[in-house]
Amino acid sequence: MASRSLVATAAHCAVFVTAAASFAAAPHELPFPNSAHAPCAVEGTSLRFHLDAAPPEGTLTFPRLNNVVLGVFWTSHQATDSEPHAAPPLTEHRYVAPPLPSEPQLLSLTQTPQEWTIRLPDTLRYPATIHLQCDSPPQFSPDGHICTASEDGTITLPARHGIVTGEKLQFEPLPHKNTIGYWVNADDFVEWSFATPTADTWEVHVLQGCGGGQGGSQIRVTVDTESLDHTVVETGHFQNFRWRHLGSLALPASEHHRLQVACIEKQKNAVMDIRQIRLVPSRVKSLEPLSVRQRDPDVLLPPLSSLPPAAGRRVVVHLPHPEANACYHTLSLPTDWQPGRRYPVLAEWAGNGPYRDANGDTNSGRVEDATLAQGLAGTDGMIVLGLPFLDDAGHHNVTQWWGTPPTYDHTPSVAYAKLALRDVCERFGGDPEQVILVGFSRGSIACNALGLADDEISSLWKGAICFSHYDGLRTWPFPQSAADAARDRLGRLHGRSQLILAESIANKPADAPHPALVATRRFLDEAGANGAFTFIETGFVNHDDDWALRPSPARQETRRWLSDRLSLPDRNESL
Repeated sequence: MASRSLVATAAHCAVFVTAAASFAAAPHELPFPNSAHAPCAVEGTSLRFHLDAAPPEGTLTFPRLNNVVLGVFWTSHQATDSEPHAAPPLTEHRYVAPPLPSEPQLLSLTQTPQEWTIRLPDTLRYPATIHLQCDSPPQFSPDGHICTASEDGTITLPARHGIVTGEKLQFEPLPHKNTIGYWVNADDFVEWSFATPTADTWEVHVLQGCGGGQGGSQIRVTVDTESLDHTVVETGHFQNFRWRHLGSLALPASEHHRLQVACIEKQKNAVMDIRQIRLVPSRVKSLEPLSVRQRDPDVLLPPLSSLPPAAGRRVVVHLPHPEANACYHTLSLPTDWQPGRRYPVLAEWAGNGPYRDANGDTNSGRVEDATLAQGLAGTDGMIVLGLPFLDDAGHHNVTQWWGTPPTYDHTPSVAYAKLALRDVCERFGGDPEQVILVGFSRGSIACNALGLADDEISSLWKGAICFSHYDGLRTWPFPQSAADAARDRLGRLHGRSQLILAESIANKPADAPHPALVATRRFLDEAGANGAFTFIETGFVNHDDDWALRPSPARQETRRWLSDRLSLPDRNESL
């Protein structure tokens, strides 16, 4: 059955908040779960509870939604300096850190297989609003949301649409989990509903995690009368997710299939975690190269948090500096992060912004919106550091180039990068011998223009991933952008590896050389560059780093490149 609205479900869950699958832009009033005097509303992707007084027992309890929960916080109806507010206006390209709820405003969300609960502190000031921020418009589908094929023909079954049956198995909605987990009872199972547009044979892949020493359980995937058995593979941590191929299923066209995953034999304490399942048709639509809007993502950029850095959390970091406290960078620690251990670091520079093209690709130019490094790292095993570009004074982050027009002084940005790289290694377990620079567009150019600016910063990294544009191929607004200066900078590369990526070109024959990659190779050959260079097309037409959030052959190859350079185990992923 498709998603049901409040009216259809009121008789069955009158004491709970429910929300329809989609909503108009205007707020929708919904009854509050515990008091008729405190209404609830949907606004965009947020669910907001309006409280005049503390509810009974100090909690809000409602049915679990089909959403990933990015955060929960409260605001008083009498705003104070501690509450989120609009960022102060600056000049066109300078910006400050986004407003975030302060730590005292943050609330915890707990879940059971069927319900979510928000506990309210005694210190909360009323009247107040409780904000439940989701990854998409709040959706309640107790009988199962019917998943349909994306434009490339793939059917994605995300954890948020799984319907669990049993005592313990449940959807864990926080972004560092975003999984069907807590599978400690072998009799529990999970089901998804989906439609197949045509009869076909579908390759079944599961994005699974399994803790150290917990592998070996036997599961069975069943659709109609077809089934596949699979031995769960240990991944080192239940939130270390890897794509595994389970086999193929021949399915007829149908508006409603039910896919069930059940445990045949539990080997240790828990079976596995499941973040996604994908059914890839054998007759894949001829959409190459793809647009990012034709393929669903499997990596969610962690929401920014005002809490201290922790495993699975992405935070804003201000370096201690008497004149530069408005400057900031981002730090994302992997879900398997532990104090005292060492982790490779992907240090990323973002593209220019604000930007929008005819394909609908956008880029803000802000450090917190870069997605290339996080998509390539996944959510475990690597620290992701978002490096800013600063104005000439070194006081603010900037969205276009680096420095301030017309001088575009790169010195403050390079100095900040040195401090941030050393800080992540000294305080958070970054391995100084395992740093990879990552950049998109402006950031790609910066990997050499800033990353090879002097001997000191050149010594701080092991390799680089440059996506779309390359230092020296053409002149840009910043001084020293010409080919001669870029060739001089390449003299500091000293044999290190670079992976050079370009977006694919529509209607270009698959075996035809990519003009941008050909030009880059020629430039490096003529410069006599001493480095190990690899060239890849992304398979997506987009001038947009969001391609890395999606499974693709290019991402697989890039992840293998990273594993080789960082001496990490091969992920052996099927997607």
